[in-house]
Amino acid sequence: MSPSWTAFIPPKFFVNMQEVTKYREDENNVLSIPVSHSAYPAYAFIFFGSDETILYTGDFRVSNVKAANKVLYRQTLLNYLEENTDIKIDKLIIEGTNIGRPQIPIKPDEAQRIINRLLVKGKLALIAMHELDIESLLLIASIASVKRKNLALASPRLARVLDTLFSIMPKLKRMFEEMVLVEEIKENTTLNKISMNEITKSPNSYCIITDIARLDEILRKFEPLSNHMIMAPVILMISEPASEEAMFETERLLKWLSLYGLQPYNIRISGHYHPYELKTIIQKINPREIIPIHTLFPEFLHA
Repeated sequence: MSPSWTAFIPPKFFVNMQEVTKYREDENNVLSIPVSHSAYPAYAFIFFGSDETILYTGDFRVSNVKAANKVLYRQTLLNYLEENTDIKIDKLIIEGTNIGRPQIPIKPDEAQRIINRLLVKGKLALIAMHELDIESLLLIASIASVKRKNLALASPRLARVLDTLFSIMPKLKRMFEEMVLVEEIKENTTLNKISMNEITKSPNSYCIITDIARLDEILRKFEPLSNHMIMAPVILMISEPASEEAMFETERLLKWLSLYGLQPYNIRISGHYHPYELKTIIQKINPREIIPIHTLFPEFLHA
């Protein structure tokens, strides 16, 4: 099809994308169930075939953030299957991301207690997270509200994600009192706006939230507040490094934080179930066959 070896042939896409409807079986006999994950939204799917019923979990964790229950989830995947006992799973396709990896099995409730200690009165705080980690953002917002700390978003990507969610989930907006930093978010947004000048008047009453990629830029913009930043907590909601590139980025980030005298705390809540929870998962789903995916040690899931 190419007239020459340098010509670009546009790829053809034959996939018709469509939105799923939660807890409803579609015309293809597929039922979608929302699952808790470090990126929102995430789903598990049950296919009711003529010969067998197949459950594909996708990436999921057993424990979700309580602050997100009111607006994001009606129930967990395991609770749904426990309540709908007529659903018998023949084949389970399950991820095993954390199998064989060294990581701290921290749960949302444990993370809440740690963050609660770190967001102290009279101290500026910075938080870096992934822009799709809405559950962690809701967790931070609930703690900040109790601590009477104002949240200021310094992430264009996070602001765009929230605006999109607000348009389809109006009740989610009522849970937020966040403001966006006008020096960072140039585009239109439904969130309230605040300037650097306003924050400098009372910096210790604020918690600055940005995405991981923008943290070093934000630090440079906050240099006028250097006196308030000494030993200020920086909560890194990032996963354990899984590649050499990620390890390099983490090392670079830590050097930036030390330059400003900031104290980092990595308290990321894993978006995947922990290995010790696998037995409970298998017992509650009770499949006839297990197909492990996304893991370096598939044999452990068959053991």
